[in-house]
Amino acid sequence: MDAPRQPTLRPGAASTTKAPPAVLIVDDEENILRSLRRLFRGEAFRTIATTDPYEALSCLHDGPVAVLVTDQRMRDLDGDHLIARVKALDERIVCIRLTGYPHAGGGAAGPARTPPREAVFRTIEKPWDDADILNAVHEAIALYERRAGCSTEGISTGLPPHIETHEREEQL
Repeated sequence: MDAPRQPTLRPGAASTTKAPPAVLIVDDEENILRSLRRLFRGEAFRTIATTDPYEALSCLHDGPVAVLVTDQRMRDLDGDHLIARVKALDERIVCIRLTGYPHAGGGAAGPARTPPREAVFRTIEKPWDDADILNAVHEAIALYERRAGCSTEGISTGLPPHIETHEREEQL
């Protein structure tokens, strides 16, 4: 017998059943995505993974995302710029930044701009320790759930046109 299918919720939609939290993973290297998916298999959260930061932004329309795990250096849009855009849409989302270059700046969008300290929950260096990243994700989910239970302020229900149009880059 097939398990009942969970409905996909739009931001702001009500549900009678609580869906497991979603963790959105963004890295332009497929092998990193595979490693993280494998690590997160069997955990009490859903994973959404993409190599495209712009696709990650559109995933925010498909239902609530509790945690963003993003690489810092990516070709199309660096992690700090992605975090800034995600936080502009839903400030409750907890962001974890992965980096193989903890002291270097720069990515596709220019020199790294450190987002406000509260925007990044944790920075984890590659190669990561499995227990460390799992603990960070579980702590981030708990923080998201506390935030989500307290307030809906600062939530945007739609992407601004400059994010939907991938060709046009907004100056942050």
